[in-house]
Amino acid sequence: MLFVVVTTSAIALLHAPHCIAGTVEVGFGLFAGALGLGNVGYFLLFSTLGNVIGGTVFVALLKYGHVVRSGPAPTPTE
Repeated sequence: MLFVVVTTSAIALLHAPHCIAGTVEVGFGLFAGALGLGNVGYFLLFSTLGNVIGGTVFVALLKYGHVVRSGPAPTPTE
């Protein structure tokens, strides 16, 4: 649980955008005329890449921790 809190806190403190949640803000900017389609594409490209890479690392670390803490596999008895 501590890992989740530390990771999400770091993301929030670094103002790292989320590709889904940030699309609302970017959409408002587009419709208000403050952003162009190039800005939206740039945002979606890099936030999605960051989410894919970060999510893969995050899930891999959680799964790895689960496997390591579960101990050795039981040996089958015949």
